[in-house]
Amino acid sequence: MLQMRLMEVSITPKMHGMECHVVDQIRHTLGGIGRLMEHWIEQYHQIGFRFDMAYCRVGSLKGQADIRSSVEKRGMHPQVQLCKKMLAETYEGVRKKRKSAEDNKQKAKIIKREKRDDALTQFCAKVERSSESKSKIETYVKAMEDIEDLEEQDEVETKVFGDIE
Repeated sequence: MLQMRLMEVSITPKMHGMECHVVDQIRHTLGGIGRLMEHWIEQYHQIGFRFDMAYCRVGSLKGQADIRSSVEKRGMHPQVQLCKKMLAETYEGVRKKRKSAEDNKQKAKIIKREKRDDALTQFCAKVERSSESKSKIETYVKAMEDIEDLEEQDEVETKVFGDIE
């Protein structure tokens, strides 16, 4: 590790763990270092990444480390753990459900249909006010029905061929 630092090679979390923590882990882990498998290091990377993203705007690495240390220390306090446990028991099974993409698509279709109906109503009102012929309204209504037929065709094609974007 000293040579790596002299060569100014970056020290990865795995290497830092081997340098600073492996002796304690061997002493305190039942079964020795063999019990510390690769997935623990991967989990550490993911947790570290979350912390990095949460505190990246702090600025200095020392500031980030101070905040992370205080958050971890606070989380280990027995009263905090007890409160977390009570909250989990109280609200067990009660979570906000995420809106699915399908629900959003359905809402978008409803909004589109309402806008189209609104436009048709406004158009009909304009035509009646300007005393134009009823054939123009019928032509527009026919065009709107053709558009709805095309939408139904699009839905069938989407079901058969999948989303093409």
